[in-house]
Amino acid sequence: MRAFVATASRAARVTAAFTWLGVTESIAYPLVLVLSYVAGPTISPVIYVFMSRLVEDTPRVGNDYYTFVVVGLITTHGLAGGLSAFTRALDSAIQQGRFESFLVQPISWLSLPFALASWPMIQNFTMATTMALIGLGFGAHIEVSRLPQ
Repeated sequence: MRAFVATASRAARVTAAFTWLGVTESIAYPLVLVLSYVAGPTISPVIYVFMSRLVEDTPRVGNDYYTFVVVGLITTHGLAGGLSAFTRALDSAIQQGRFESFLVQPISWLSLPFALASWPMIQNFTMATTMALIGLGFGAHIEVSRLPQ
């Protein structure tokens, strides 16, 4: 039990270190930070507000096209981000020449994928949440009680 706690603690520290590395990389480029965290999640909900005025609300889209699209955007962004977070982080580490140094560090190879993917997954969750809030602000009617559990 003691070995498990030590291993879990080490994995948590490694994941926190990789998350902090991602945060510092994001903050280092302010324009990219603004474009990816402000413009990125804002553009799609705003565009679909205007497009939803061109589409007739029908029962096929839950009687509300805009809500249908916003839920689709949030789901797609969240799932695609989660599925591709590790591969993007791994590709970035390889291209920057950092991956070999990760392999020789005293980091468990089992925790390395989770550590590498921690910051991209936090980013995607933040962007999906921002999209949901903007969509709600523009009139999407998301009923929490009807979401899958």
